[in-house]
Amino acid sequence: MDSKSRILIIGCGSIGIRHISNLMQLGYRNIIVADPDRKRLSIVNEKFKITEAYKDYQEALKKDIEIAFVCTPPNSHVPIALKALRYNLHLFIEKPISNTYKDVEKLIRLAKLKKVKIAVGYNLRFSPGLILAKKLIDSKAFGNVIFVRAEFGQSLPDWRPTLDYRKNYTARKNMGGGILLDGSHEVDYLRWLLGDIKELTCVAGRLGNLEVDTESIAELIVRFQHNVLGSIHVDFLRPVYNRHCEFICDTGIILWNFSDKEVKTFDKRTNKWKTYHIKQDANHMYVQEVKAFLDAIRYNRTDYTDVTEGAKTLKVILEAKRSSKSGKRVVL
Repeated sequence: MDSKSRILIIGCGSIGIRHISNLMQLGYRNIIVADPDRKRLSIVNEKFKITEAYKDYQEALKKDIEIAFVCTPPNSHVPIALKALRYNLHLFIEKPISNTYKDVEKLIRLAKLKKVKIAVGYNLRFSPGLILAKKLIDSKAFGNVIFVRAEFGQSLPDWRPTLDYRKNYTARKNMGGGILLDGSHEVDYLRWLLGDIKELTCVAGRLGNLEVDTESIAELIVRFQHNVLGSIHVDFLRPVYNRHCEFICDTGIILWNFSDKEVKTFDKRTNKWKTYHIKQDANHMYVQEVKAFLDAIRYNRTDYTDVTEGAKTLKVILEAKRSSKSGKRVVL
């Protein structure tokens, strides 16, 4: 698809606005939008001079477009995507792909049948720090990975400061909220780096004083396909943002710290640490994930996060919820 392609953004909240801005940065200006909130449409018009706007996304789907971005709450992703596939559109769906596995396989089958691309928005796969970590892991710079510990935490009211967190879909179970779904980046990038998760145990719950009806904190113990053991912590309670991951290897350590914009390695053979300072613009990941998706459409490239990958990550999250509820280990 070239820069003249007509693109529909469904949902004009913070992530929808980010994608509009990044698409324009990449030279795509033939953009139309859909959102039931007139105030949001007004903001988009004022900020980007986009005048073709619809309250009903189904009306917008009929307007001779080629690509649609689904930037709505998770519980609506798959129903919207299935309607968009009636028009043979390429789709970019924000993460998580859904809050349930219902119709996900149907979505995958239809995409293959119609020969369209569907990407899922796991932008951390485009983090320069994690890309460096992947190169070190794949090259076995410190032998095999034995154990990994990943952490993410940030207070939910700080996620989207202009929005009352109680109205945020993350705080609401019926909209697909909860830290396991909205904080599924850790599961996704670890799958990307280390392979599929084969078994897990999860403890999750609603702790703290936030007015939410979802789990606010979760701890997972996982085993990957090559017998790597992992520990994952996610919460939306931590007063200060933190995101990092440590890989314990045969002869060293790889430590990625998103917050400090660095990757550090320890080599047991030399007993020395080395620090890589990462040139990191947080928005760069979002630009790169969209560019990879558009290049996949245009050049049939495969280096984007496709719908099957999004579905595998969703399966892990849903099984983690099941494990937390039952108190039992789950084999995937």
